[in-house]
Amino acid sequence: MATSSTNKIDDATVTRQASEAAHEAVDRATEIAEEVERQLRQKIDEIRDSANDRVKQAKKQSHDFASVIGDYVDEKPVMALGIAFVAGIVLSSMMRGK
Repeated sequence: MATSSTNKIDDATVTRQASEAAHEAVDRATEIAEEVERQLRQKIDEIRDSANDRVKQAKKQSHDFASVIGDYVDEKPVMALGIAFVAGIVLSSMMRGK
């Protein structure tokens, strides 16, 4: 009978140890997942900031280019009209495949 009682204690001990090990594994997995999430969010923020900077830069360059074109048209309207006409003919012929 002592053997049966000892087996029950051993089984309970093994079960408790297994449960504790499982809880520790889950806790560690949670910590790792939280760290990965933090790193991903940080990288996403960096990428978003970089993309926003590039958009701002592209808008500024576009605005600057439009300003230069506007100044040229103001200074030489006939020449600008001729350039636009020739560009239209070239684009039209390219679109038709000729």
